[in-house]
Parts: sequence; structure tokens; C-alpha cells
Amino acid sequence: MHIGTTSYTNDADYMEKLFQINQQFRNNYARTLRHKQYGGRITGTIIVPISVYEEEGEDQKVYKKMYLEKHKNWDGKWESSIIFRLYINPLLVKRLTLNELHQYYCDLIITQLHDPNFKLPKNFNSIEFKKDFFAIVQDFRTKNIMLPRP
Repeated sequence: MHIGTTSYTNDADYMEKLFQINQQFRNNYARTLRHKQYGGRITGTIIVPISVYEEEGEDQKVYKKMYLEKHKNWDGKWESSIIFRLYINPLLVKRLTLNELHQYYCDLIITQLHDPNFKLPKNFNSIEFKKDFFAIVQDFRTKNIMLPRP
């Protein structure tokens, strides 16, 4: 299973904090689960911070919460990825320090892992996946995030 990241954000300068956190997560853990198979046709996990609209609830309207996304792989075969959509208000991104935002990012992932609506297919070993991914996020909490120098 691969781990990836992407994001949907506005173009404010302070979003660099969120980009840096997301990029470091991918850089540190993209290959961590590459030899793990949990079953089913789920081949990846994608972390997607969403921070576009300042109005409360607007991001959730535009970017619907979903836990699985089907797509075609390079061979044209259907597979699925687990999606963690992290809704973070842009005003919060602006206000929080880099370290506070880093911890909040981790909190949002853990919250979704424990969400009773976070259901995965029966042929997927979700208990093992959740345990492994929880350990990854807890390890990420301990990492030092640095903004690139201008």
C-alpha cells in the first residue's frame, strides 16, 4: 500500500505551513506500508488537507467527506484508495504556529481513524490498517517541521 498526499487550499502565503507539513508526511511515510497488504482492492492512502473557504462549512459542501475513492490505475484496472480529508479553516491555518498546525493535522487524522462512520470493506483488514496508520501518525507527531528558507 502506498501513502500519498495532496491538498486543496487557497493561495495565501501562510498556506506554506500546511504545504510543508503535508509534504513532510509524504516524504517520511510514502513507502512505509509498501509491503503491507490489507486485502480488497485498496492500494493506497491519501491525506488531503482542505483549506479554501473561510466561511464555516463551505469546504465540506464543496469537498464532500468520503473515506474511499475509486480510480483506475496505470493498467486501467479499478482500485480504491483510503482518503483522509482534513478540513482546516484558512483562518486557523493563519493563526496557528507551524508546530500547532502540525499537531492539529495529526489530531484530524486520528479523529477520522476513530470515527465510527470510517467503515472499510469487509474483505479489508481495517483493524490492522488502523493500528499501523495510528502508529505512523503518532511517529509523525514527534517530527520537527521546518519551513524552507527564503
